[in-house]
Amino acid sequence: MSWRLAAAIASLATIALLAPLATTTRGATLYWTNATGDKEWFNADNWSDPTLPGSHYPHEDDQLVVNSGAPLAHANVFTSNGGSIAIRGPSSSLSLKPPDGWAKSLFVGYYGVGTLEARDGGTVTSSDGHVGWDSGATGLATVDGAGSTWTTTGQLYVGDYGRGTLNITGGGKVVSVSGWVGLGLLAEGTVTVDGSGSAWQMASELHLGYNSKGTLNIQRGGHVTCPYGLYVASYPGSEATITLDGAGSLLSVANETLSGSFGCGTGTLTVRNSATFTSTAWFYVGSPYGGGSSVTVDGPGSQWRHTGELYVGGSHWYAGGDGCVTASNGGAISVGKVLQVWPPGKVDVRGGAMTVGTGPDPQILDVLRVYLDGELRGDGRVLGSVVADGLISPGSPLGVLSITGSYETSQAAVLMIDLAGVSKGSYDALDAGGVASLHGTLSVGLLNAFRPAVGDTFTIISAADIEGTFDSCAGLDLGKGLWLDVTYTDTAVTLTAVPEPTTLSLILAAGLAVLCQRQLFPQAMGRAIPRRYSPAIPPKEV
Repeated sequence: MSWRLAAAIASLATIALLAPLATTTRGATLYWTNATGDKEWFNADNWSDPTLPGSHYPHEDDQLVVNSGAPLAHANVFTSNGGSIAIRGPSSSLSLKPPDGWAKSLFVGYYGVGTLEARDGGTVTSSDGHVGWDSGATGLATVDGAGSTWTTTGQLYVGDYGRGTLNITGGGKVVSVSGWVGLGLLAEGTVTVDGSGSAWQMASELHLGYNSKGTLNIQRGGHVTCPYGLYVASYPGSEATITLDGAGSLLSVANETLSGSFGCGTGTLTVRNSATFTSTAWFYVGSPYGGGSSVTVDGPGSQWRHTGELYVGGSHWYAGGDGCVTASNGGAISVGKVLQVWPPGKVDVRGGAMTVGTGPDPQILDVLRVYLDGELRGDGRVLGSVVADGLISPGSPLGVLSITGSYETSQAAVLMIDLAGVSKGSYDALDAGGVASLHGTLSVGLLNAFRPAVGDTFTIISAADIEGTFDSCAGLDLGKGLWLDVTYTDTAVTLTAVPEPTTLSLILAAGLAVLCQRQLFPQAMGRAIPRRYSPAIPPKEV
């Protein structure tokens, strides 16, 4: 039995025990007084009306307000059945991490409706945090104002099995080890980080729409950081939406192994109105296990800076879901090392700019720029043009890379073509809808023990128009007397298997020798020599 299932069963059992004690109406409004001086949250004498201690878990359905003071809770704290907790002001706090015991968890909406507020500099500290715990629960947590914080030394769950909402506004801050937004089946979680100075800082990863529905809104200068990975729509049927909106809004993801993964569900990430998304290491858009996901960077000043490898429509090794990455209307995407496009994955450069490798910011829109240290790979689609100084490798490992616009290469560019058969799809090829301007190096390799036969042809580039030729070629000598000849036409570049030039020269030389022998030494060819008679020369007179 998984720990989540066990926890759910325990939760149901607890709710069953509490049901006779729970009220269906909202409790009283109580103010923290700390009249006893012991700072104990659960001591009814520390509240403004000790005759109203709340239900089994003290005050879970009351409206509790701390305007000053620092109560300590030596057990889990619950808001349920319409209950609320408000920590207001710079001198007010609630700590579920007492100095003489283990930290405890805070449940906002354990069952029924529950709310939490930390405002105007108020602070809350707990172990785990849960907003919308049970399948029928609704939790709302608000952290608002400069200096207002909610710190969890463990996990923060927004929408465990119920509906959870977390609003971080006005410079408020939430700190957690990791974040889970929309966890259990049919759960729904929403987090909004709004305003300059508002932030959610994680020490580990963020899971969004793990097995349900998750939404993350970062707007008007809000920041979210998760240094050990972003996992979006992990399971079939799950949904996740991330929206970065406005100048100064930032989502920062980093990981030594995997910075981002859009899973089997449906995940979308939109960066707009000069917001910024940064990531490192590996990033998958369109899981290798299926699903459909997209990243869109739209509008001037909007950017996604990824310093590692980006895989669209699959993983490092094989194709997967329907992934799409779009740079539109002046939006800019940069990929530090490798951009791999799998079918049916696609990269859409539509009034935006994309770069692969390290180079200056692109000045031309609708162009995917591959710099000297960058690589564009795959057999998906680039909806736009490609300008390359680096490596272009169609196929995954074999197939056709389709470019709807033009294809332009410099002398430093390398086009890598692998052959494993004579039918299209069994060898690498590049199709351009516009002009293919060729320079650089063509590098050809054989896969799967394939060996062409004399006369085999391979159309490796098709375009509306072919301009120029490769500056150099590698891998054309296949050995054992076989050579690949490169032929250029107005619309195609073709490889043809022919006898290698040395062998051909020998054949021609041998043929010429035979011809000469036939003309000069016909007897050597085994034929009778016809006798030629000439007039007799008169004898010399003596």
